[in-house]
Amino acid sequence: MGRISSGISAADLSVQRNYLLNASDQLQQTTERLSTLVRINRAADDPAGLIASEQIRAELAAIEAADRNAARATATAAVADTGLSQVGSLLNTIEQAVVATAAGGLSDAEVAAYQTEVDAAVEAINRIGSNTQLGGQRLLDGSSRSLTFAFSPDLANTVSLSLPTISAAQLGNSDGTLSQLTSSGLLSLRRGNAGLTQSVLNSARSTVNKARGDIGSFERATLDASRNTLGSLRQQLSGALSMLYDADLALETANRVRFELIQRAAIATVQIAGERHRLTGLLLDEI
Repeated sequence: MGRISSGISAADLSVQRNYLLNASDQLQQTTERLSTLVRINRAADDPAGLIASEQIRAELAAIEAADRNAARATATAAVADTGLSQVGSLLNTIEQAVVATAAGGLSDAEVAAYQTEVDAAVEAINRIGSNTQLGGQRLLDGSSRSLTFAFSPDLANTVSLSLPTISAAQLGNSDGTLSQLTSSGLLSLRRGNAGLTQSVLNSARSTVNKARGDIGSFERATLDASRNTLGSLRQQLSGALSMLYDADLALETANRVRFELIQRAAIATVQIAGERHRLTGLLLDEI
């Protein structure tokens, strides 16, 4: 009697079973990527890619922090410039009063009225110096003369913004200070020292204008350039992270179809082999 074979060996069945398991694992992985839209869902998916993507994430976090610092610096510069602009307007008010009274011919009441304007302007300048602040940090009272900001992930790379002290007792020159222009000061309007008064005003205005110019240069040359650079770095790193980390939907969709077909083919092969084995057993039993 001849030997009847099932047509498939145990080794072949083992190969088909492993092929089926591999196709099932691949299908599960690509299905997970499609559901999460992420290529690396666990370290085993791509160990090297995971390390690279986490490093990029750390760099992006540092850039985000640097950009927030730049935004804070922008707000600081804007608030300080607004305060200095108001001081400049007040200095103009004082200048007008000085010029109006310098020619003489005004009554004592008129001079007193102009002096009241000067006193109010000087007081307002002191108030601006004391109250100009951002987030609780006073900017023009002398406590923040040099502000340091980090606009780079490299903490050693910092920039500074210098701000003046706005105070009637500080603004002026060797001829006097703004505080001496008040009604009780040596340069009050009734004393008639218009030349010295204008000298003090010019020095105060020069200090304010220089500070505003420095702030403008800081915003244009440092802040704008830094924020543009940070934005470019963020875009580049985000693109690199997307390439490493995000799932390729077109590829994963194609893989899913492919692995589903492979899985079905492997299942069919195993089922056919099993059916052949069963029929062979029945024939043997009849013989």
